[in-house]
Amino acid sequence: MQSSNLGKVKKVYLLKPFKTKLYKKLNLKKLSFSKVSFYIFLFLVLSFGINELGKILSGNLNSYTVEAEQTYYKTSLNLDPSAISLTNKVGEGNILGVNFNKKINTHINIVDERAYVFDQYFLANNSPLYGYGKLFVEKCDQYNAPKDCITIIAIARNETNLCKYSISAEMHNCWGFGGGGEHRLYFESFEASIDRVSKVLMEGYGRPYMENPSLMEGTFCGPQDECRNWGNSIKFFMKQIDEFGKSLGINLMDLRNS
Repeated sequence: MQSSNLGKVKKVYLLKPFKTKLYKKLNLKKLSFSKVSFYIFLFLVLSFGINELGKILSGNLNSYTVEAEQTYYKTSLNLDPSAISLTNKVGEGNILGVNFNKKINTHINIVDERAYVFDQYFLANNSPLYGYGKLFVEKCDQYNAPKDCITIIAIARNETNLCKYSISAEMHNCWGFGGGGEHRLYFESFEASIDRVSKVLMEGYGRPYMENPSLMEGTFCGPQDECRNWGNSIKFFMKQIDEFGKSLGINLMDLRNS
């Protein structure tokens, strides 16, 4: 009678002594979850570091472009991130004896420098017009005013200190339109008044008057004695705004002849 065990192959656990010895040596059964997590984290950090070092040695660093997408007036610097393109690229150099060639090209492009200057000017003067720089530029271009767009802002600076007089801000009338007292015009918003004033200055007076405010001294301000130096006062603030722009690296008056 044959044994029932015949024909069966006995399993031989060749690795069992080795595994048992390894477990005992490393004490793996007693490793806590925190220790395992630490070893995994250490492994990942070392792997990442070696990978980045390899990129540096091979000179294979990618250029990158950062393009912000928020709106113009919501940032702390009051820049329109949608109008900014910031590009950085690794330059030609030598790291650990390995040469790599990449061009450095850092460039900030502001779509409309005029709007930036105006808003920074409003901000510096604590004006409620802060945030409307872009609208001033849009209306300036819409009504074909001199390209520097300074005159309308200089008038607001002279007449109401950029609408810092409370009644002017409440009426959204920074230019004294309509005269004094009960005759002064009320606008529903700054958007409405900026549009109306820009249109009147260009269509009612014209480009020569915008370039030389003294020409409209007797009509815009009036025939009274206090208006005799009105034009020169506007020119003074025009120059002030231009100088402010230069402090930011932007020459507005150069745009007039462009």
